[in-house]
Amino acid sequence: MRVFEPRYLDMVSHCMRHDSCFGVVGVQEESPHGSDHIFGVGTAARIIDWDRSDDGLLAIVTRGEQRFRIESVSKKEDGLDVAKVIWLEPEPTLEVPENLKYLATVVLGLLEEFTPMYGNVPRNPDDASWLGYRLAELLPLPIAQKQLYLEMDDPVGRLQQLAKDVSHLRSDA
Repeated sequence: MRVFEPRYLDMVSHCMRHDSCFGVVGVQEESPHGSDHIFGVGTAARIIDWDRSDDGLLAIVTRGEQRFRIESVSKKEDGLDVAKVIWLEPEPTLEVPENLKYLATVVLGLLEEFTPMYGNVPRNPDDASWLGYRLAELLPLPIAQKQLYLEMDDPVGRLQQLAKDVSHLRSDA
């Protein structure tokens, strides 16, 4: 991420000083930007690296940690949206079913293609949850569809649906 707005620079500074996360929530495509038009489930992001880029902007690298559901949103004086959230339980580690193991090859290939951005991403292609989240992240899908995958609580069901997307994308290529 490239950070330049003062409210986000303050947020990043706070997160780095307190070793805390910030929330990432999708904005509904068909709606104007604003807290009234954000999706109800997001992901906590932890800053794992940062640098000042050549253009003077702050560049941060984050890693998603845990999903949350938004209970309420308020706006700080600087315009930063702050939410009260409920942390969602981490998904169980489930083995990828045999008929969906080919999706690991798809994800690992995409991660290689996008190196160095994904060069340090830990890999766990045998875990259905990890595999599904990475695939939903990397595929060129509409934000609303990615959101549905984020909100699903069934790692294997998510993979089954994503397999249909992969098949559809391959047939369009």
